[in-house]
Amino acid sequence: MYPHINLVLYHNLYGSLEYDIIVNPTGKISDIKLQYSDATSLQLNTDKTLTTKTPYGRTNENAPVTIEKETDNSISTAFALKDNKLSFSAANYNDIIVIDLTLI
Repeated sequence: MYPHINLVLYHNLYGSLEYDIIVNPTGKISDIKLQYSDATSLQLNTDKTLTTKTPYGRTNENAPVTIEKETDNSISTAFALKDNKLSFSAANYNDIIVIDLTLI
């Protein structure tokens, strides 16, 4: 996806689409910028979820859940939105991190 950053797409047991963004130690979370080309609007909600509206309908994404892979420690992470591009802000981390995201 980006240097030292990988993307994994999959369905969970409940049929929802999930994706993980895996940031290796030499990767930078600040490099991640997601643009929704068909979106008519992106909105960050007070519950830290993301709502995307397109001509085809609306989707919601749960707030990101991030862990350090080696230690299984939780890392505080949030969506950031600027100029209709989605990025992430995160607390400091020392290892490979996995940002777990779920489309609703």
